[in-house]
Amino acid sequence: MTPESAKAFGEELAEIVKAATRPLARRIEALEAEVRAGHERIKQLEEGNADDA
Repeated sequence: MTPESAKAFGEELAEIVKAATRPLARRIEALEAEVRAGHERIKQLEEGNADDA
């Protein structure tokens, strides 16, 4: 394998990995947002400032 073909292979592999992990990254971001919202809700409940929603 020449250095040029190795570089091309590495770049193609990087694109494949990036495309494969993109949905997972979005799901992780969504879960992190849910956790932050949950922490805020707990904080409100502990402070007694909770809305009865």
